[in-house]
Amino acid sequence: MDVAASADPRLPGDTLEAAVQGRYLFGAPMAGAAVAWQVRRAPLSSWELELPGTEGWYVGDEYSWWDDEDAGERRSAEVNESGVDTLDARGHVTLRVPLRAPAGGRAARVTLSAAVTDVNRQVVGGATSVVVHPASFYLAARSTG
Repeated sequence: MDVAASADPRLPGDTLEAAVQGRYLFGAPMAGAAVAWQVRRAPLSSWELELPGTEGWYVGDEYSWWDDEDAGERRSAEVNESGVDTLDARGHVTLRVPLRAPAGGRAARVTLSAAVTDVNRQVVGGATSVVVHPASFYLAARSTG
């Protein structure tokens, strides 16, 4: 089971296009197998962002558990979309999911996971993820003291 997508950063309104491929242990395609998929989104902390040239800079707002009772709820993953599809004769299907704006103006990690059920009702899964940025640029600040 393979789930693959380009790792390029995404913006709201982009589409996550993921290729799902299922093969039996001996290499034959899992033609006609059912694919259940789910898309989850989890906000990223500013320290999780990998933005070149921002070492020593503050990027975005950081929540602390002692400052805000709801911070844990805002940081938890949420299911955005789910569905069921079928692999074609080559054991392949391409899933296309529109990406919404991250909540609270924060970058988010969007994970698409898929599970394929074979004729013996055995399930195997895989996943891929991308980062969705709230905008095409960031503002950063640095303390001078």
